[in-house]
Amino acid sequence: MLSISTAYVQLFWRAAKHATKVNKVEEIDALFSAFSNLLAFRIVSAWKKYPLLLILALVGWLFPIAFIVPPSTLIASLAVKSTSTLQDVPNFDFSSLRYVASIPQKASEFIRQYKDDTFEWYTEYSYNGPNKEVKGIATATAVGGSILPITPTAANSSWELDFYGPSVRCSKVGKPIQLRFEKDIARWLWNETNSSIREKNCFKPEGFIAWSADVESNSNTVPGPYHQIHLGNSTIGSLDNSDYPFSGIYIALIPHIFDTMLMSTHYTLTACFRESQTSASKPLADLNATMLQCGLYNASYHVEFRFESGIQSVDTQVKSLEALKATVSVRGPARSCCKFAPPKVNVSSTTYALEYGYNANQLWTAYGVAIAITLVSICIGFMAIGGNGATYSNDFSSVYRITHQAILSVTMQQEDTDATNPLPNYLGKSYLRLVGTRSFPRKDTQEMAEERDDYDDLEMLHDATE
Repeated sequence: MLSISTAYVQLFWRAAKHATKVNKVEEIDALFSAFSNLLAFRIVSAWKKYPLLLILALVGWLFPIAFIVPPSTLIASLAVKSTSTLQDVPNFDFSSLRYVASIPQKASEFIRQYKDDTFEWYTEYSYNGPNKEVKGIATATAVGGSILPITPTAANSSWELDFYGPSVRCSKVGKPIQLRFEKDIARWLWNETNSSIREKNCFKPEGFIAWSADVESNSNTVPGPYHQIHLGNSTIGSLDNSDYPFSGIYIALIPHIFDTMLMSTHYTLTACFRESQTSASKPLADLNATMLQCGLYNASYHVEFRFESGIQSVDTQVKSLEALKATVSVRGPARSCCKFAPPKVNVSSTTYALEYGYNANQLWTAYGVAIAITLVSICIGFMAIGGNGATYSNDFSSVYRITHQAILSVTMQQEDTDATNPLPNYLGKSYLRLVGTRSFPRKDTQEMAEERDDYDDLEMLHDATE
């Protein structure tokens, strides 16, 4: 843009001082303000005289388009970048003892003797369950039915965990053993007395009953809800149609045991009134008890964590391997826990970012035209400087100096010397000759008046030829 405006200034002064072409004041105004006033293009006569100035003026106004076109060639695309690194993620360290409530040491030490008559001393510790933090997390997870939300390593990330852990599996007990359990509950409910209220237990029944069991399939004795149950010649395997040892808990659910009925003035439990409705096949009458056996199994877990924009989704796959005995043996001092830590996990993270590109052909076309115009403007500017024999600028001092000996075809009225808008019509239509002093000697007032008379004759001749 600088090259265009510079070339235009040189050509403008060449046109304004033209020795043969007569310029009106409004024409010089139009040429002078072409870069700042679009209305200057309405003076058609000025542009007919100097088409090269018209071309430069139009190029000056249109040149910024070359810088508007490149952004239009900008192509924005969403780039997906995936990375995979080893990182620490929320994980449970099954090798650590930090999650247990306490492991008190037993008072005495023990000796273990081997077949080769060697022996060693060892110490036993007691496991008292998980600590409060683990219980709290387990309770919240069980109540919510889903894994608690965790903070991901990145808003869009995923990882997988594989580990072994316990798994609980429950199923209904077989009808023969359920019948024996119901008889045991009926015995406690209607035939035994609650020592605290000195009434039968049916006045203070229990709707949820759970008891532990460690039963071999060939055993003919099984723990009942309240008493040991002898199966006679039968075994737990034949009654349950199972061929595996069972180690876990039995659960009895009897929700209707809390049903009530309205007596004369109050409600009372109906459990004590159901004794008369029992039979050999229905020891609990119509209370409809549900009996479950829940076993603890060793299982392999595969858990996939996915986070999309920070939203968590978890997919868990569990494969039971074998029945797990409830007894746990822990050896070694508790301080060895501090040597363990969950290994780092391969975490895949996805980031999204905008990538920008240009259409190379359109970009080079726009910039190529701009470069060509700049070079042509520079050439025109140098040619104009050579023709002028000097360089010009469009600052106020240049205007003042060159108009110092200007010749106007009319006498300017005193009220029009203030340079206010609009330009009086008689001044706009008047002719102005800018001679400067480079080619003419300085003239006194009388000489300038005589030259103005000659200029009037020139104006009349010009009007006659138009």
